[in-house]
Amino acid sequence: MGISGYCHQPAAEGSWVSYKTTNSYKNSTYFTQARLFYINPSNPNATIKYSVNKGETIAETLEQDDHLHELLVKSDAKIKGIDFYCNAPDVYIYGASLEGNDGVYVDNFSVRGVSGPQLKRIRSQMFEEFNEKQNYSLVVLQYGLNVSFPTEAHLQNYIKVMDAAIVHVKKAFPNTPIMLFSVSDRSTNQNGERATHEGLDKMITTQQNMAKKHQLMFWNMYNAMGGKNAMLTYVKNGWANKDYTHLNFKGGKEIAKLFAKVLVQ
Repeated sequence: MGISGYCHQPAAEGSWVSYKTTNSYKNSTYFTQARLFYINPSNPNATIKYSVNKGETIAETLEQDDHLHELLVKSDAKIKGIDFYCNAPDVYIYGASLEGNDGVYVDNFSVRGVSGPQLKRIRSQMFEEFNEKQNYSLVVLQYGLNVSFPTEAHLQNYIKVMDAAIVHVKKAFPNTPIMLFSVSDRSTNQNGERATHEGLDKMITTQQNMAKKHQLMFWNMYNAMGGKNAMLTYVKNGWANKDYTHLNFKGGKEIAKLFAKVLVQ
């Protein structure tokens, strides 16, 4: 699997992916280069074709070995869209990075239902080779919301598997600072009223102790949100879903503002 937890293999015929910009955000109306990440372990004739802004289709032969490579596409014109085509089923595709010339880049690898131990399934070589190409300045680990109502047995199992996952990630990123986020607030129905789940404090303390043990930075997102029953305010403001658990895009923006201040300081 790739650093995102996924990899993709083209079907025998007609495989393609298309990336387009959006006018929703001022910094994403165009890009100037794209990098497609791949491993081609066995096919000396494997090619990828691409087309920028629906223009001429260009074919590139892929490098063949067991290491991560990138297909770099640059353009003097503003790129509004790019299409990639690949019919080689023995090539592994790991996604693309669409880039401009400056700014801060965040690679957000979100996998539904994952609580952290799956990180160990990603080879150290994959982490290391992606880091060589992306030069990450900070790694943020944010796991645990799916186990934030734990029994003692669940909590001990979480500690065991996350300990191993953190060791694995630290080994792969020896020179990159790593930060652990606590879980966010999460409310349940208690005697007819919504309130922060009573087991949440124990989960956050566990995460804080884990960060201390492994010498990671720690950010208490629960406290930053406002602490006990903050989720009620987030739902009221339209920043979280009515399951009183998951933030929506508006809530994510509010959290991002809070974290950005901490990061700059």
